[in-house]
Amino acid sequence: MHRFASMLLPAAALAAPLLLLCGCTTDLGNFSLLATKAVDLSNINTQVAANIPKVSGEDATYQWVYLGALPSLKTATDHAEDKGDGVALANAHVEVHAWNALVVNQFKFVVTGSPISK
Repeated sequence: MHRFASMLLPAAALAAPLLLLCGCTTDLGNFSLLATKAVDLSNINTQVAANIPKVSGEDATYQWVYLGALPSLKTATDHAEDKGDGVALANAHVEVHAWNALVVNQFKFVVTGSPISK
């Protein structure tokens, strides 16, 4: 048993920093229409949005020892709508990015879509 533990200890010592320094990206989904404010749907043509270049918005926050605020999906969507000067996003894609390094971590929402003009 002692021999097994002596072989396992160096491997665990090498793997421990990798467990403390990690990150991931999660796909939250695709949405036909994404808006954070009231939108009059009678005047929206989502087919036109297929020819408009996509814009991206994000909201990120840092945390220390897992204490701190969380990012807002609404703020990330508002940033994307403002970049495209639109009231909503067509064919929107939402992702969450996260990473941590010992006592610091970051969470970020990224929203990408074609803006629908006012």
